[in-house]
Amino acid sequence: MSLKERQNLLAYWRSDMFDRLQNGILTALQTFNETKEKFLTVRDEPDLRTLEECNVVGLTTSGLARNLPLIRRLNAKVLLCEEAAEVLESHLLTSLTPSIEHFIGIGDHKQLRPQVHSYDLSVESKQGEQYALDVSLFERLVTPSASSEAGIPFNTLRTQYRMHPLISRLIHCTLYPDILDADRVSEHPPVAGMKKRLFWMDHDHQEDSALDLTGSTSRSNSFEVEMCVLLIKHLIRQGIYQTGRDNGEIVVLTPYLKQLLMLRQALGAQSELVMEDRDVEELGDIESADGPSQPTVVRAKLSQSVRIATIDNFQGSEASVVILSLVRCNREKKVGFLRTTNRINVGLSRAKHGMYIFGSASTAASVPMWQDVLELLAENNNVGPRLELERPRHSNSPIEVSSPDDFHRLSPEGGCSAPCDKNFASKS
Repeated sequence: MSLKERQNLLAYWRSDMFDRLQNGILTALQTFNETKEKFLTVRDEPDLRTLEECNVVGLTTSGLARNLPLIRRLNAKVLLCEEAAEVLESHLLTSLTPSIEHFIGIGDHKQLRPQVHSYDLSVESKQGEQYALDVSLFERLVTPSASSEAGIPFNTLRTQYRMHPLISRLIHCTLYPDILDADRVSEHPPVAGMKKRLFWMDHDHQEDSALDLTGSTSRSNSFEVEMCVLLIKHLIRQGIYQTGRDNGEIVVLTPYLKQLLMLRQALGAQSELVMEDRDVEELGDIESADGPSQPTVVRAKLSQSVRIATIDNFQGSEASVVILSLVRCNREKKVGFLRTTNRINVGLSRAKHGMYIFGSASTAASVPMWQDVLELLAENNNVGPRLELERPRHSNSPIEVSSPDDFHRLSPEGGCSAPCDKNFASKS
């Protein structure tokens, strides 16, 4: 045999052996899958019998996807989705099994949209507008479009039971013209140690450099960190907003993880902190491996600690007093994350008794909704460069602070530096 003939024969033997091995593997794999299907069907029988005795089955969209064969066998006719405006359309479509006859979605498409990992696939990105993967099925159905001038019919809850009317007015006049305040919210107590329950402290302190040693492009503002920490100390020293008290809940919200990291470093040595699990995970991505040791994050009852969180991860929660750090202050008037009305809405609607905003009004005013909010605040003199504190024993002598030094100089130990014949014990 010539060299060419021997090479052809060798190639034939190799091909024949490979085909026989491949066919054997494919046959074994098919047998494995069929056996696994039978095993899972038998294994799910007890669960199926249990679920068939229930009138309501509750699970997440991820749990439904994992157990789709089992859920399909239930032949459920009604699907109720809570927070439907935060669920990706693909997840919700997967949940619509063939037996579903009635779908009920509950949510608010004017608050945060579903999260997508790539910004370039979101509706906020110019490139991502054609994909808009963060637009939920709920929002698409109820929002007017080219094919439907009014969207499908829906009902709206019109009474809010959280915010004092002064706070709810910010979203009532901008996003929810039909919203009504429950009678009880007018009875919310004033914020101890503060002249007003709602105020925007305007400043011109520039945000920190965007890039740091960790390579993170998240934003921070050192001035706002100091002001937030000192305001928290002032509030706690009033003796009302104490840890372990259900009526003393204080939260600091910010749109940026880097600002959250700086707040944690500043507050952690002085207060017991509770953070949202998602914030803890996301902070790990921007922290330096050889950075300073971080304070322990305590997962305890939220009413027992000062809370700090990003706005995105605080949706659905509330607090008696909210301190909002907007971070952005730059010559280019770039607002960043807080240019979307959905995120603004969430940030402004978490407080029950009082809310205090630290931010640059000139930077924020480049966004139409922030401009409307600033005009509403200006009507009642609730915006300015100086934040008014109140002496607990001398309420007729307010304190105006515009810098961290003012807190130390004018409001030591809770704001009572004047001669006083009454005992005041701070429990902070």
